[in-house]
Amino acid sequence: MFYLKKEVLDEVKKIDALTYISDFEAYDLRKCGNSYMLKSHDSLKLSNGKWMWHSRGIGGKTALDFLIKVRGFSFIEAVQILIEKYKIFSKPDEKINKEIEKNIQSEAKKFSQSERNFNEKAVKNFTLPKKNYNSFLIKKYLLGRKIDEEIINFCIDNDLIYEDKLHHNVVFIGFNEEGKPAHASYRSTIKRVLGDVSGSDKRYAFRIKMSDKKSVHVFEAAIDLLSYATLIKMSEKDFRKENYLSLDGISGTGTDENAILHPALKKYLEMFPETEKIYLHLDNDKAGRTAAENIIFLLKDIKTVIDSPPPCGKDVNDFLLSECEKNSFFFRPA
Repeated sequence: MFYLKKEVLDEVKKIDALTYISDFEAYDLRKCGNSYMLKSHDSLKLSNGKWMWHSRGIGGKTALDFLIKVRGFSFIEAVQILIEKYKIFSKPDEKINKEIEKNIQSEAKKFSQSERNFNEKAVKNFTLPKKNYNSFLIKKYLLGRKIDEEIINFCIDNDLIYEDKLHHNVVFIGFNEEGKPAHASYRSTIKRVLGDVSGSDKRYAFRIKMSDKKSVHVFEAAIDLLSYATLIKMSEKDFRKENYLSLDGISGTGTDENAILHPALKKYLEMFPETEKIYLHLDNDKAGRTAAENIIFLLKDIKTVIDSPPPCGKDVNDFLLSECEKNSFFFRPA
């Protein structure tokens, strides 16, 4: 059992969310006038020592609140992360009196209840946008991004993507262990607008799991996932014989010894523990390269992780577009 002194927990609770994000997730932070917002969740604002996630109607002050309610960690996990990141103490204290233990357990119980309330609220508020009667606009959009038509139809036929009725966005659906939709991200077919549907659980980001192979290809975004599947098909291989996972963004991964395994990848490995090899196809920007290094660092003693970024361009879709403009095709899938 994990024990810590009350004074250590008090120090953990003094860390505000903006300080934590500035220190370890600065790449996901954007300044807007006198306040800040997250690039990955543009409805989450930070100002005057508080944060508010307007699309979900939740907020808080501390980094502990943020890690639990936004990043999806348990109370104990969040406490451990902050202790390690800020080096509040070198290792857990195994000697603790009963009074302190009682205080810690009380705090854990309180935050666990908060977690349950938050999760129940998120699940209750998660509703997929209404489906359009056809998929004309999303097919046109995805074909314009050079996604293979067979792959598009496969995803539509298997209820993995659809066109929403109100905005005609392409909606990418992620399913939980029970086979129920638990996450949905959207991308506009008209302008550069993208995000998550309110109440989405980041652990169940968009994935395609069809093969018994003990490997998975990992991407930052669903459009890159479909692009890679297209590249496999272009290389005259069966895209159905691979497994694919989108992380739906890479915020919250930390750096080096402070790294945190992305919740979508963590959940995938929990659901499919037989996975032995992970191919990382993250972006070629600083955030993507850092995230790849961190995942390799975290899993180096557990899994075989191969860093395989796109040969050129910022992301896999950029590379696909460039390959389609050429007269010849030399891509070799990982």
